[in-house]
Amino acid sequence: VVNGQEILDKKASSDGINISIAGYNWKPRTDVLGLSRKECNFHPSIRGRKQPNRHSIHSGDDISIADFPPKFTRAMAVGKVAEVFDPLGYAMPITMRGKIKCREYTHLDWKAPVPDEDRGDWLDLVKLIQDARNLEFDRCVLPSNSDTGEIELLEVNDGSQHGCAAAIYVRSRLDDGKTSSCKLLFSRSALCPPGQSIPRNELAGAHLGAVTIYMVKSALKDRVGPTYAFTDSNVVMCWLQNPQLKLKNWVMARVKEVLRLTSGTEFFWVKGEENIADLATKGLVSLVDIDPNSNWQNGFPWMNGPLETARRQEIIRTYEDVMLKLDAKEQKDLAAEQHPSLPDLANGRRHQGPSEL
Repeated sequence: VVNGQEILDKKASSDGINISIAGYNWKPRTDVLGLSRKECNFHPSIRGRKQPNRHSIHSGDDISIADFPPKFTRAMAVGKVAEVFDPLGYAMPITMRGKIKCREYTHLDWKAPVPDEDRGDWLDLVKLIQDARNLEFDRCVLPSNSDTGEIELLEVNDGSQHGCAAAIYVRSRLDDGKTSSCKLLFSRSALCPPGQSIPRNELAGAHLGAVTIYMVKSALKDRVGPTYAFTDSNVVMCWLQNPQLKLKNWVMARVKEVLRLTSGTEFFWVKGEENIADLATKGLVSLVDIDPNSNWQNGFPWMNGPLETARRQEIIRTYEDVMLKLDAKEQKDLAAEQHPSLPDLANGRRHQGPSEL
């Protein structure tokens, strides 16, 4: 189909340049991927087709309030987010922003309009989605001057009051033997139940990250070398590194599943402002945050250097380092998810008291 041709076969490409594959737009000559190229269209789909726009819409600047439907319903809002088919997660922070916004309307009927004060937010979001369709990302995560040996996996996860997210980066040693390259390989996100505690949401992020690690290692097999996982929650670090704790069922089940899926993985705490997964869980993202030169695509600077350097700079910490930094609130959060010991029951203390750490 491709075979190094300057102009692609008509069976594979309608324009001789682009190929649609797995929901992405692929340019074989430059080997770049992008979201599927399609116009933003607010008309309803009738028998699989939509009425054409009054004018071409190829970027966010082409969308004005005049193109916005007078009645922008909950179904339309969810549909605009669902139209972004991005299985590798190049633009995941944008879709997560949409999912967070959509959940505000669960009390509405599907055909009910969103509040008038939110119309501006949705206009900005659909513009952002349309602009994201024009971004192009290198399909290959290994640069031409990289070492052909084993690769390292860096999985970073986060949780907030809205939901959780996890991203996996491939780090490869370059030919000079001193520097490394770091590239986003895969990311996922999920909403968490409303009202669920932040520590539980952080653990949900660690669990999501564990699943992604398992998927990537199963796919890449012998190519994967050392694997590292990072969370910015001291509480989650203590749960994962203390299997002897008498944890409540919800937490215990996820801790065991994380450990089962991440055999051989080394866990670290990472400073919140140096946690790239934080970009997805706050619901605040712009186009420059995910473009090909962004930290989202290439990782923070510490992710390209030796981890020991990041530890000396206190960007990351080992479990032993974390134990020296626990504050009173974190101790309380740990105790809240532990079953009481027999002395606690004898003294009538069921939900309070110090952690067993």
